[in-house]
Amino acid sequence: PKTQLRNKVTVQQLIQWIDGPLQSRWTPYSLLQSNCQHFQNDLHHFLLSQYDVTERQQMMGPQQILEAVRMDARAVTLAPKELQKDRNFMTAAVEQNWRVINFAPEAMRHDQRLVLASVHQEGRVLQNVPDDLRHDLEVVLTAVRSNGEALQFAGEPLKSNLQVVLTAVQQTPTSFQFASPVMRSNPDAVLRAATLNGLILRYVPEQLARDRRIALAAVRSNGQALQFVSPPLKKDLEVVLQATASDPTALVHAF
Repeated sequence: PKTQLRNKVTVQQLIQWIDGPLQSRWTPYSLLQSNCQHFQNDLHHFLLSQYDVTERQQMMGPQQILEAVRMDARAVTLAPKELQKDRNFMTAAVEQNWRVINFAPEAMRHDQRLVLASVHQEGRVLQNVPDDLRHDLEVVLTAVRSNGEALQFAGEPLKSNLQVVLTAVQQTPTSFQFASPVMRSNPDAVLRAATLNGLILRYVPEQLARDRRIALAAVRSNGQALQFVSPPLKKDLEVVLQATASDPTALVHAF
């Protein structure tokens, strides 16, 4: 006979039950002790039970929650409150899925170790971390090593930090646009960035695009940077030769 469910059961909850409680007591098939009928009875009991959230949490141990987190970061909210405050558990959860940081308790979102584990996997997480950690040199360096574009979310003082900017440029040349105006106008900083990847010339002031020393460094590292040097330098034979030596197709930007 049909029986109406007393509670709504989502697909996620069903999968968590299969991966958690059911798996923990699973035994090899046995005609008498572990057959399809036994599974049907277990499923019937699960669907008709009236577990509240606390009981569902108790059904899943830390390891089952970590396994669930790998597929869906929101599963971390099924952990008991005490476990969500445990630094080691939450770090392990973030290492399984960097998105866990978005569902962590507020206190945990201020934990440097937790944030480091998250930005190490995806630097752009930096935009969602507390302001104090966006001013943390270690956190920001870790973030831009993972994704140079994370520089745009760094605290303003660190956008003028040469180490941070060069690390970002090395990972993602277009990130130079997020460096501070002071950094982008500094000839020495621009020269060092151009040595890593000449495409940063796209984001420098016009007077620095006319600097022959910077232009040469830029085209040596990336011939396509020739398109961003000043018009007079596009006619400079040495600049053109250096660009085409790096990338023959850069010749289309000459003269």
